[in-house]
Parts: sequence; C-alpha cells; structure tokens
Amino acid sequence: MSKAATGSRIRGWAEDRRGVRTVLENVPGDVCEFTMNETHLAGTMGDGFDCEWVQREPRFWAARRSDGPFATPSSSPVLFDEPLTFMGSATNGTFLAATAATRPGQWGFFLARIEGWDIRILPKEYPAWFAMTSKYLYAMMPPRNEYHDRVSEIRRYDLEEFDQLGEPYQGVLRQLGELYDLVPC
Repeated sequence: MSKAATGSRIRGWAEDRRGVRTVLENVPGDVCEFTMNETHLAGTMGDGFDCEWVQREPRFWAARRSDGPFATPSSSPVLFDEPLTFMGSATNGTFLAATAATRPGQWGFFLARIEGWDIRILPKEYPAWFAMTSKYLYAMMPPRNEYHDRVSEIRRYDLEEFDQLGEPYQGVLRQLGELYDLVPC
C-alpha cells in the first residue's frame, strides 16, 4: 500500500453556512498543527505517516487569508535533521509559536517571525498551554513544586522584544534536562 502524496488542503464552513469551502488549496506538506487569526493561516508541517508520532522535514508555514484559497504559503527552512512531533501552535499574523519534541526526549518551544522566518528558541521553557495576542505571547508553565495539579505561573513575552527573547535557533534541539527543568525528577 502506498502513502498518498504529501500535501494538505484546509477547508472550512462557508460564510453562508451552506457547506464547506476550500480556504487554502495546497500546503506543500502534511499539516499537523493549525492556527489562524483574522489575517493569517499558519501552523506546522512535514512529511510523515502520523502527526502524533513524527514528521520528517519539519517546517513552519503561513499564508495570508486575503490571498485566497490558491495562495502559496511561505515556509520556514527545515527545522531539524531528525523527525519531530509537533505539540501545539499559535499565531498573531506576524509571529508563530510552536512546541515540538524528538523521540529521544528533546523539546523545543519556538517563536518565529513569519516574514523572513527568523526563529528563536526559548530555553528552559516548555509550556503546558500558550496563546498569542498582537503584542504578547502568553505561556502557562507547569508546576515546579509538589503541587503537580496547579499551574506555577503564566509568563508574558513582549513580541516587540523578539530579537532579545531566548536564543537564535540554529537547527539543534537541546537535551531534555537543559530545557525542561520545571518538574523535579
């Protein structure tokens, strides 16, 4: 049995509520995480058999909604030379945030500027949940202490300070112990 060709189509309910319509005809990879705002569609993609497991040639992508269903999405360079599992994404149309992991237990919390695909990695951060407004990235951090059922903090990152957040991403994920120090072993 052969795998279907790589690529995704995004569909949604038509404004007149009379069925579905194509929102974006061709994303040149298998979409695993999808997010949108008023101006953009964005997310993560790769070439893999299952979004829950791994995506080869993992990348970010984005398209302006105003360009219509036949827009050509922009995409980041390949993020990592091994397969990744994407865990979530959020966009405000200027930036895209996403979390990802490799099977050996390496994690990453990424922030990318869509225009030009400058990518930052936020060390020692792996949020349980995150969201983005036009000005801020919010991240709900898992507990650091014995209260494992409670959120320890919610962090707010000012997106105007993008170049000072985290570290430039060089295509290398960090070991789990370097990034995820929030829950004691």
